[in-house]
Amino acid sequence: MARVTKSPLIGVISGSIAGSTFRKGKDGTQVMYAKITKISNPSSVNQAAQRGVLAELSKDWYQTLNVAKRGIFDTFAVNKYGNRKQTGEGARAIIKANSGRGGGKGLYVYLNQNIMSLGGTKIDAPDPIGVLPAQPTNVAHVVDPMTHAENITWDGTAYTGPNPFVRVWVVGTGKIPHRQIVGSALATLGTLTITTLNGGNGTPNAIALLAGLPVYFQLEAVNKANGLASNPSETIQAVIGT
Repeated sequence: MARVTKSPLIGVISGSIAGSTFRKGKDGTQVMYAKITKISNPSSVNQAAQRGVLAELSKDWYQTLNVAKRGIFDTFAVNKYGNRKQTGEGARAIIKANSGRGGGKGLYVYLNQNIMSLGGTKIDAPDPIGVLPAQPTNVAHVVDPMTHAENITWDGTAYTGPNPFVRVWVVGTGKIPHRQIVGSALATLGTLTITTLNGGNGTPNAIALLAGLPVYFQLEAVNKANGLASNPSETIQAVIGT
């Protein structure tokens, strides 16, 4: 807020000009306020991209797929195509596998969302074989004491399918979002070093800033060709930086 002293050349100003609002103060002086722009729907780049993918797939379902192809997805969905069983402890109540998707459209979106996240080509029919990839095993983490970076390791030698891909989920509370993908690796026997995590507002934070916060790590293998994901691996409960 600023106060304007009137001169013979300036009378009383009221209303708004550009980014400022003027009114007369109680003591007769002119008062100027900076206008504040409210953001009604703040989001991170990742969130905006995710909404764009979902909008694209929803449009495809109604405008690109014909009735026959939509019917195929409906049938596969009724038969619980690609359903996974939950494994692990702790985060199993938070990461609920695929149980949330509904109907043929939900199945179409789920599979193609996985494929698109890996840079693959969208499919317009489910894989008739539909074998889930083998889940990562022997999941462990080692912390770099200097940077607090989390080094996640796993064994995915049982994976079958093209382009073996392992996706790491982090589940947290408070300063760390409820659920997020922090990284991925094209490997069957792999190590992924996590140096940043998104904050509650979607802003990436150096992992050292989040030291001491509890999280769960959980991995899944994803088939880039058909969008199917493995049962989640055993869950690791950890504290960042320790």
